[in-house]
Amino acid sequence: MKVNDSDDYFVASDLDPINGYQESHIRYHPRLAFIRKGGEWEIAIIGKNLTDVSVCVSSNDVPLADGNGFAQRARLKSVAA
Repeated sequence: MKVNDSDDYFVASDLDPINGYQESHIRYHPRLAFIRKGGEWEIAIIGKNLTDVSVCVSSNDVPLADGNGFAQRARLKSVAA
């Protein structure tokens, strides 16, 4: 299992506390796999961000538009087999 633990941080270059601040969070990314001896086949269940935490990875202001901005978020919870 992979665990991502992060402290608080600013995602905007201007240190905007309203639109550019990410609070601390923990994300879990488990993987359960069954592999045939010799590696001929593999069956796996993979989970990403099972805590379903919304994480901002980038944020900035919109030029010439006072009070507006945009943000990019990391992928939410997903499970694949």
